[in-house]
Parts: sequence; C-alpha cells; structure tokens
Amino acid sequence: PAAKRRRIIDSLLDQGVSPDNWMERFHISLTNIRITTRESSRHILAAQLKKGIGKSTKKGSRKRAGELNEWVNPFTIDRTCVDLLINANSSLIELAQDFISTAKKYGKIIIAERFVALKEKTIQPVTVGGLAGGDKYIVRNILFKFAVDSNGLYCGDYGAMKVAGHELKGIIAYFNVLHDQNVRLPMIALVDFFGYRLIAVSLLPINKSTLIYGTSNGGLSIHAKNRKFNSIMKLSAERLNLQ
Repeated sequence: PAAKRRRIIDSLLDQGVSPDNWMERFHISLTNIRITTRESSRHILAAQLKKGIGKSTKKGSRKRAGELNEWVNPFTIDRTCVDLLINANSSLIELAQDFISTAKKYGKIIIAERFVALKEKTIQPVTVGGLAGGDKYIVRNILFKFAVDSNGLYCGDYGAMKVAGHELKGIIAYFNVLHDQNVRLPMIALVDFFGYRLIAVSLLPINKSTLIYGTSNGGLSIHAKNRKFNSIMKLSAERLNLQ
C-alpha cells in the first residue's frame, strides 16, 4: 500500500544524511594518509641511517639511504606519526561509512519504487545519456544506475548485474595500481535489494567537453589526446598486465 511505502521511505530519510562532497572528502583523506605514510617512512629511514652510517661520506650516505629505503618495512610506523595516521585513516573510514549508508538509504527507495508511476516516485529519474543500464537517478551527488539489460547488450539482466560487479572490481584494480599518480577515482558501491542491483557512483566534475580519455558514445569516437594522461594509463595497464 502507498501509505506503508511512504512510512518506510520516511523512516529511511529520517536517519540523517551525510555531507555529499564525496570526491573532495575522498581526495583529502587519501592525501593525508599518503603524506603521513611518507613522513613516517622518512623518519624511520633517518633513524636507520643515523645508526648505520656514522662518519661515512655524503655520497656514501646517499647510496646507503637508497639501499635502506628498499628495505623499510611499509607496515612500520614512526611513533611521531601514529596519531596523525590514525586520524587520517579514521576520516577515510568515516567517509566510506557515510557513502555506503547514503547509497543504501536512497538505493532502497529507488528500488522499492521501481514499478511506481513516474509522477508518484519520490526520486525522479534523470536523462544523462549512455547506452547501458536502465533508469538513472541523481541524489546527494550520487548517480544511481539500474543494472538491467535495457538494450540487449548483456543477454539478460543477470549479465547486466555481473557487469556491474566487474565495474566495481575494475575501480578497485585501478586504485591499487595508480599509487601516487594524480588521478582521482569515484567512490562506488553496489546496492542489492528485492532482487535488483543498483550501481551507486559519486558524481565527478566532468562532462563531454572535459573528456580526455575514453568514449562517451559507445566507442563511436575515442579520446586520447592528452599525452600525460595517456602515459599514466599506459603505466597502469602495464601494472595490470593489460595490452
């Protein structure tokens, strides 16, 4: 019944909403972690050099530093950086929890209203282009996409759901090989509810005019004019054993 559905939706919305500047929060959290980790490694390396080199020459010190740097345990944390690293990681964990919570709240509403008349939907679909997927929605700076086979690309909805899962795995794979490259990836989550799957992706500050790599029309035109970014993607592909 409509009244019961309304009560369920209201209860979901009343649980509170996190700030929706996902990409900025994500970038700040990762930057803090990377800076603190590098600072910790420098402190550990300096301590090892102080113990092991003594009165060696400046040239010898540099060589010794390079050798020691290869063997610094990445899981060793300098005491002076512990609190900073804890705070940086806590911010990232909090952000992840906020994003997942928000995606779940609105994702459940979108799926629950899958077959509700358009004018009665709490969250209205939007037109953002693209050949794959079903209806798309934007809420709190998150793009929700139904993992359904609307255009017969995946031999059924089951295939579309599998592709959505691989989209998540692809983001994770690139995240693990980008390291310190100046590339930001969106936050992404899958929402499974009532037998349907939604892809929830944080909105990126991009459009067709800012596209420098890839395609926005199913491969009819390919962008790859930015040499710097091309080199980044080439390096990432090599790390992923892609050709």
